[in-house]
Amino acid sequence: MSEGETPELLPCPFCGCTTIKRREGEYPYHVCDWCGTEGPAEGRFDGVEQGWNVRAMPAADLLQAMHNYLCGEAPGITSGGQRNSELRARILAAIPTTG
Repeated sequence: MSEGETPELLPCPFCGCTTIKRREGEYPYHVCDWCGTEGPAEGRFDGVEQGWNVRAMPAADLLQAMHNYLCGEAPGITSGGQRNSELRARILAAIPTTG
């Protein structure tokens, strides 16, 4: 993408609709034409389009990151004390297995 070019908007993260409209005003934002989900207002991100395109970390990735933290496997991060084995066991049980 070249400088000044508007990034392509991702579909709505909740319903998948690709018709995303920009609402103008003091703080512009995007809204899904189908379900009405609103993106963050301009100012929180580098442009209102980038704000709409931000997505949360998938649950499986979050659980894996938490597991890595508790096991001391996250690079540059330590758990800062005794590990909570019960919490670790619950996280491990929640991580989807493949294969």
